[in-house]
Amino acid sequence: MKEKSNLSMREIAEELGLNRMTVSAIINGKWRERGFSPKTRDRVITYLEKRGYVPSRSALDLRERASQTTQRTGILFSSRFHPYVMYSLERIVEYLKKSSKTVEIEMVSSGEDIHGVKELVARRVDNLIWFYPNISTQAAYIPSILPYLRNFKHSVIYNFDFNDQSYEQELIPNRVHLIGIDRKKGFADLGRYLRKYGHKQVGLVGFRTSPKAFQAKGVNFHGIVPDYNAKNDFDYLERSTDEVIKVIKEKDITAVYIHGFIRASNLVNSLTRKGVDIPKELLVVGHDYDELPTLFPVKPLTMLRIPASDMIKRTINVINDVAKDEYRHCFNMKIKQLFDIK
Repeated sequence: MKEKSNLSMREIAEELGLNRMTVSAIINGKWRERGFSPKTRDRVITYLEKRGYVPSRSALDLRERASQTTQRTGILFSSRFHPYVMYSLERIVEYLKKSSKTVEIEMVSSGEDIHGVKELVARRVDNLIWFYPNISTQAAYIPSILPYLRNFKHSVIYNFDFNDQSYEQELIPNRVHLIGIDRKKGFADLGRYLRKYGHKQVGLVGFRTSPKAFQAKGVNFHGIVPDYNAKNDFDYLERSTDEVIKVIKEKDITAVYIHGFIRASNLVNSLTRKGVDIPKELLVVGHDYDELPTLFPVKPLTMLRIPASDMIKRTINVINDVAKDEYRHCFNMKIKQLFDIK
């Protein structure tokens, strides 16, 4: 059962068997000048951390916000700046503003997530949308962040990785909405798609080894890693192209995958300039969200698309109380050809 974390001074004092003024002095950092012992201070702080309590900025701020009827949504951004993540952020903020909902955005570095959550708790926002960095090391932070997530009416983790079951076991029982994609299934589907069209040797640009997610019977995946000491993005692209051409000749590779639509488009242009016939000689596969390719001239690409539009709609439904009893929102990536196979 979800515990209440936004406790009053009186409730905290009653549960600890202390005077309300004692609790107030410790929360406001004045325990020493009021003559309270370190033992009492530690007892209160330990209890507050366990309950995920964060003091409000001020009583006046609390009174003003209590009189407001508009929902206030906090957005915590600690994700990487992938195009589909930025697109999702823009669309969600746009919707909230058009709906006359107050939005507060807190941006932190990966690993500093707990500080961002605390800040939004202190601002007393109603809902939280956490744009998740999707990094394996984040697992260690979940137990310490979880108590603070109980402060929000709705907690949403966007861009969640459903391939790590341990996250779900910690979060779903605490009514945290998880919205993301099944990457492993998407890459497995891509492998089968490539095999269907006769691609037996496939290069993975930017991967030192073949990830476990890339598995398909009859298909061999090869990591292609350019020199990372490139001077700039253009230099890196040239080195990527040279390395791709070298490896496809050595390994008889007929298709390559590179993360991102823009990277894939640039790779197509660079390979074409160097005489590679795309897609006749080499199929180039990109990876990004469903709306992005429509914003650029069509390239001879195959795309592994993230259904960002559907994920955004589900996030909005959660905030609007439409998806109350469902907490696992896992979406599948889809394969889309941006050219005709002849």
